[in-house]
Amino acid sequence: MLYQKINNHPALFAPVEGKWIDKAFEYFKEKNLLYFYTDSHIGKVEDLLIKKVFFKRKGDKFVNAVAEFVNIINENPTIYRLKDNENVKGKYYYGFKNLKLIKQPIKLNSLEYFRSEKKLRNDTPGVCLIKEP
Repeated sequence: MLYQKINNHPALFAPVEGKWIDKAFEYFKEKNLLYFYTDSHIGKVEDLLIKKVFFKRKGDKFVNAVAEFVNIINENPTIYRLKDNENVKGKYYYGFKNLKLIKQPIKLNSLEYFRSEKKLRNDTPGVCLIKEP
């Protein structure tokens, strides 16, 4: 019997306004760690082995950027935030590094929620856990 290897690793998925992705790429020209905030209920992620964060520009139907996940914290790391955004408060702050464009964008409807067979929709409102594609 053949067994198909299924990737069941968790990853973060973040729908973000395009201007913040653009600013993040500029930020990484000089620095190597950045935190975005979220009010999504993702506090339990510190117990999981997450390696990547996948970004989708709001309004797009595909994921076009990926970064290495660093950690999630509750305190605002103001020195690792985008200029003029450092004091915006959130429930959680997720850190990432090595932000890159994805050469072959990933269709949003091909992604699934972590621990579920449910597909993501274009109106997914905030940061959530997905199965790493």
